[in-house]
Amino acid sequence: AEGHSVVEDGELSQPHGALAEGQGGVGQQKKLSTLGVEDGQQNLNDMSAVNAIYHIVINTYRREMTLPLLSSKNLYNYIAGVIRNKNCVVYAINGIENHIHILINLRPDVCLSDLVRDIKLSSNQWIKIHMASFPEFRGWGKEYGAFTYAMANLEIVRKYILNQREHHGRQTFDDEYRHLVEIAGVEWNDNRLT
Repeated sequence: AEGHSVVEDGELSQPHGALAEGQGGVGQQKKLSTLGVEDGQQNLNDMSAVNAIYHIVINTYRREMTLPLLSSKNLYNYIAGVIRNKNCVVYAINGIENHIHILINLRPDVCLSDLVRDIKLSSNQWIKIHMASFPEFRGWGKEYGAFTYAMANLEIVRKYILNQREHHGRQTFDDEYRHLVEIAGVEWNDNRLT
């Protein structure tokens, strides 16, 4: 799709798969530094063998079409930076005008709800600074979705996220989100779309 841009494997992908800024790739995780270890205590990340692959879905307020596709590249890069600042791995970010999908490996010492709160708050502030590029944006929805996947399914989910714009030529966000919630085994409630 023309104007299509996504954050992919820690890199920015341009139309037709040309790569731009960034480094990394699927499975290429740099050694993460430990956080404040005192008195010989081991850091949780040094002791644990954890793969926490999360597919996070965040919609705009009332699912309004307020994220212009031409401005999305910079927003996705900003959000990827927020996630990387928590030393989590970003595999993909993409979306359409009323929602975004984020695929990450969450560190065991990072709380998912705190991360999503930080993504929403900091990106909301960033968008306000860049309001000329997002003139209709009124905020993020109250709720979010987070679905876990095995590492074996990482590439399938990543491709699904990277193909969001083509996918939504066939299915609405409401239908997509309902499907994701139902296959995750969560009871559907219309209030999940705020």
